[in-house]
Amino acid sequence: MFKMKFYLSMAASGLLFVSLFQGCIAPKKYHSVQDSLTKCQDVNSVNQSIITILKRDTAQCGIRYRNLDSAKAYIEAVNSSEKKRLNEQLNQKTQEMTQKEQVLRAREDRVNKLDRIIFSKDSAFSVLKNAISTNLTGYTFTQLTVEYKEDKAYISIEEDMLFKPASPMLDPKSRDVLGKLANILSALPNEQALVEGNTDSLPPSNSKIADNWDMSVLRASSVTKELIKEGVNPHQLIAAGNSSNNPVAPNDIPEARSKNRRVVVIISDKNDLNKMLDK
Repeated sequence: MFKMKFYLSMAASGLLFVSLFQGCIAPKKYHSVQDSLTKCQDVNSVNQSIITILKRDTAQCGIRYRNLDSAKAYIEAVNSSEKKRLNEQLNQKTQEMTQKEQVLRAREDRVNKLDRIIFSKDSAFSVLKNAISTNLTGYTFTQLTVEYKEDKAYISIEEDMLFKPASPMLDPKSRDVLGKLANILSALPNEQALVEGNTDSLPPSNSKIADNWDMSVLRASSVTKELIKEGVNPHQLIAAGNSSNNPVAPNDIPEARSKNRRVVVIISDKNDLNKMLDK
């Protein structure tokens, strides 16, 4: 830039010099100077064009630089916002995963606990079945039946094996079966027995018994007391009467009606039995 100004100054000085001293210079010399001056002017014109182009390019570069700088700032701002959003999402997902893991661990613990309970119940039920099959032998199907339903043992004993005719009082022969039943319950302290008295639909022939409700309850109580005498923990026993409301045979047929006069001993896990009574 400095050189260009210098050349322009020199050119102006040359013109002034030519004007002042044109009359004093020889024509040949004058034309030579004139040619030099023309060349300087051409160079100056070219330089001016270059300067204009350079100024325009510089301005355009400045615009592009500022645009790039703005774009960079925008990208950085977007990246920062996006990074923040992604971090928030990540934190949220992490919290959700942690909560789900806690829920899964709790479920797994419950499943493991249930597995242990089921295994324990299966083992206990197997022991109960083995004890019943070992102790309650030598009876006919009409005298005593055993049925297993839902981890419970239903032992049905007909009245002739337990009671005096038309009475809630136990017959001495009942001690055989009740003694064996007591041995089973005493050996299984975690089991509980619901002793249910059942009658047929005919009114009691014993005038001392008001109705079948009394008869069923009194018979259940007699069996329960005898089991306690034989060594069963009273906390393992519950006595109840059904009257004639739970028949297993038609009451209008004499031969079948006798099957309804029975005591049923339901042996089960204590918790299961309590749930059954709550229903």
